[in-house]
Amino acid sequence: MLNLELFFLGKLRKHREFIISPKLSFQQRSFWDSWFNRCHVDNKLTPFLVGKKSSRRVWLFLIKQQNLTYIGIATNSEDLVGRDYPFLAFTVISSETCLQDELTPLVLFFQAHATDFENWVVQGQMDDILSTSWHTQLANDTQGCDSQTDTNNENDLQAIIKVLYADYQTEAYVSNWYDIKSTKIVIHPNTLTCSLYHKIFG
Repeated sequence: MLNLELFFLGKLRKHREFIISPKLSFQQRSFWDSWFNRCHVDNKLTPFLVGKKSSRRVWLFLIKQQNLTYIGIATNSEDLVGRDYPFLAFTVISSETCLQDELTPLVLFFQAHATDFENWVVQGQMDDILSTSWHTQLANDTQGCDSQTDTNNENDLQAIIKVLYADYQTEAYVSNWYDIKSTKIVIHPNTLTCSLYHKIFG
């Protein structure tokens, strides 16, 4: 049985501070910090800071970076002054012990709570998240995710799993993303790049 923690990371519009779960390890935080700091504001000015904002996208993701695998959900949020910034909810497991039958209920858990997640980000208030039991359900209720999903087509859900799991067992670096609203798929069999960042959050 997996020992799971649910982590949050990013910015919300009603919070001055950067939100990060206190139990997130230094290694795991550095993984995200490195990507965000390198790509959020670069010399070319990212699409967040210029031009018209695109509609909000909600992504399921599965990222394998050597010994750790990150599974979760992400979308665009914004800070107090309205600048776009990602917000994520995710769990972290060991890549060495992770099998597809373990990944499947985790992905379906986040898919089942996609609407709640987006609503919390729209409200911009972390208290809305912490006042619910959602952040405790991951460890206790992942086996029941199939019956809680927002879509009625089980075949579609299994197709999502297949996409996210592509190349997982053969590659050291995997970063697969599935846009819940548009069903857009981004397969990125490499380390995290600014090009990928702009595809997901730009």
